[in-house]
Amino acid sequence: MTSPSSNVAKHSSSTTRSRAVPVACLLLAITVVAYLPALEGGFVFDDGLYLTQDVRMESLAGLGEIWTQVGGPQYRHQYYPLTGTAFWLQHRLWGDNPFGYHFVNVLLHAANALLLWRLLWVLGIPGAWVAAAIFAVHPVNVQSVAWISELKNVLSTLFFLLSTLVFVRFLGVADARPLPRETGHRWRLYGLGLALFVCALASKTATCLLPVALGFILFWKRDRISRRDLAALAPLVLLGLAFVGLTVFLESHHYAHGEEFSQSFIERVLIAGRAVWFYAGKLLWPHPLSFIYPRWEVDAAVWWQYLYPLGVACVLGGLWVMRTRIGKAPLAAVAFFVVAVAPISFVNVAFTRMSYVADHWQYWASMGLITLAVAVASRGGAVLLGARTRRWALAGTATIVVAVGSGLTWQRGRDYESSATLMSDTIAKNPQAWQAYYNLGVALAAEGRFEEATARYHEALRLKPDYAAARVNLGTVLQAQGNLQEAIDHYFEALKFKPNYALAHYNLGGAFRSLGQLDEAIMHYQRVGELSGGSAATHNNLGEVLHAGGRLDEALAQYRLALEFDPDSALAHYNLAVSLRSRERLAEAIHHYRRALQAAPDAPEVHGNLGEALKRQGNLDEAVRHLRRALEIDPDVAAAHYNLAIVLRSQGRFEEAIDHLLETARLAPDSGEVHNSLGEALNENGRLADAIDHFCRAIELVPDHAVAHINLALALSAPEVEREDSTRRATEGHGEKFVGPAVPTPK
Repeated sequence: MTSPSSNVAKHSSSTTRSRAVPVACLLLAITVVAYLPALEGGFVFDDGLYLTQDVRMESLAGLGEIWTQVGGPQYRHQYYPLTGTAFWLQHRLWGDNPFGYHFVNVLLHAANALLLWRLLWVLGIPGAWVAAAIFAVHPVNVQSVAWISELKNVLSTLFFLLSTLVFVRFLGVADARPLPRETGHRWRLYGLGLALFVCALASKTATCLLPVALGFILFWKRDRISRRDLAALAPLVLLGLAFVGLTVFLESHHYAHGEEFSQSFIERVLIAGRAVWFYAGKLLWPHPLSFIYPRWEVDAAVWWQYLYPLGVACVLGGLWVMRTRIGKAPLAAVAFFVVAVAPISFVNVAFTRMSYVADHWQYWASMGLITLAVAVASRGGAVLLGARTRRWALAGTATIVVAVGSGLTWQRGRDYESSATLMSDTIAKNPQAWQAYYNLGVALAAEGRFEEATARYHEALRLKPDYAAARVNLGTVLQAQGNLQEAIDHYFEALKFKPNYALAHYNLGGAFRSLGQLDEAIMHYQRVGELSGGSAATHNNLGEVLHAGGRLDEALAQYRLALEFDPDSALAHYNLAVSLRSRERLAEAIHHYRRALQAAPDAPEVHGNLGEALKRQGNLDEAVRHLRRALEIDPDVAAAHYNLAIVLRSQGRFEEAIDHLLETARLAPDSGEVHNSLGEALNENGRLADAIDHFCRAIELVPDHAVAHINLALALSAPEVEREDSTRRATEGHGEKFVGPAVPTPK
């Protein structure tokens, strides 16, 4: 028989759930509305590295590499395999459309706000919904949500909060329903929490602080932390340390090394102390917010810089002393915030080359201070005001704060419209942000605004003369404008600061190739292979230069190497086919032309060359199909018109052949061979006078064209041609030209 107390509990639980649904929908709605401008944004900063420029996004094999590829010359990201998998799945859905990625980030952020609300409610913290709403619309979090690359932040926080919810129940510190005593259920719950924690670590390593956060909750909720609690947290600590070790190794060996990361331990303490106050200040007064903040000048000899860490220590010490009077919750919340934001100052992270602080580094850390502020306001209101007045005052204040936060988030989201708008905003707030000038230059160059891009690259180099990437990109823009020598100078200047810069060597290879200095081009392309381990583009370009230099066997080898890196490379298959065709290896050439068409089915030059090869092989019907397809795609391909005309002539379709030869002559009016072939077709079609005109034109263009001379001689000696003696004399000598060098039919 069900007891009355049980029925009351069920009714209370049902009532709570019925109220929770509309409140949760409201929280979701205000989050999405606040981020509507961000949904319209594009790719910014390094988003391309994770999506449009990451070849792993393109194939199922790439998904495997996301989980197995750790370090190495091709490695461009931290080891966050779950984040990479999420990007891979989204790339299947959205491709290169940024809206889908933004929408997922916003939904994950809204889910995090809902989970925060649930966690605070489970822990019995007053004002849980208000704290979650402020977190949802606080403008300091826009960088984590509107920047697509920070999927790692919102995704890892999702698993962080889910794991926390599971563990607070496992540890018995939740104010919700007690955990059943069955041992099997308890350890299944522990396994679930552990699995969620691994997912958080695989999304972003910063979540390694989960056991520390759980320790603060235990400290707050209990008089002491038992050995049993420590034993439960120990595996989490070991897992976190393992992921942290890998992250630190990859950062220090691939991205974050050099003079910018040479701070002493004392200097890092000063940075950490200042960062804590910086982040707390931005939570209280989020203006101005910048994508890149000025990098502080840190000097251990300057006394006032010690005030920052000393101030943090005093606050923590004061809260410790007062814990018996005001409770341990404030100390736990502040300590959580400090521990969440300070450690980044003690490890080498690539972003700190630009700034020691960034909004996205306090994404989940901000929950601590926001929760504390709301709880203090709620409890303080209960003391100063009556219960009824307190509810109205808290509701009114919360409405104002959420409304203001939503407006600021809306406005900040508009700055993420594009990389150009974001970097322009950053420069306006931080004129010393050399990285912002560089990225603005990249955005402008992508739009073809080369002069403006050049100016931004020069500004970046003024602020940071040793910035090798800016010099290479400046050279790229100059090269695109035809200023090859100036571009080469900048590439070599970049190599002074970064001798093993593969991209500088790659661009030098292209520049020297354009200048016809093939030996220099070959040397730099080979150097790229030595530095980067090779790539399809590098081997293909090297093959083209070798081919141009007459080193055909070496070119063939390079094309085959390119196909080892990218078996579906249309350009490598095409170039290999062209080389094989020049060696009269028609069957192999045709095979690779077909493979090129599989990757690039609408490439007119591939259809045209395949048609020519099929013509040479005697497969005329298929040759005609490919040549016609080439002309459907691009009617101005002279070679396709010419080769189609030759095939049609061989089939006796003279009128069609003449039409295509006339079109060829229009597109290539200075080709003696085209005029000679047109003359032959006209002659075969009985249009002798027109034929003579084109034979004469061929000889005018190529005086030593032997075939044209003999064709003209035969045409002029035809009995149906009426001419005077002077005309007859004009034929004399043309037959002798037949002994001259033969002119091969162009392919």
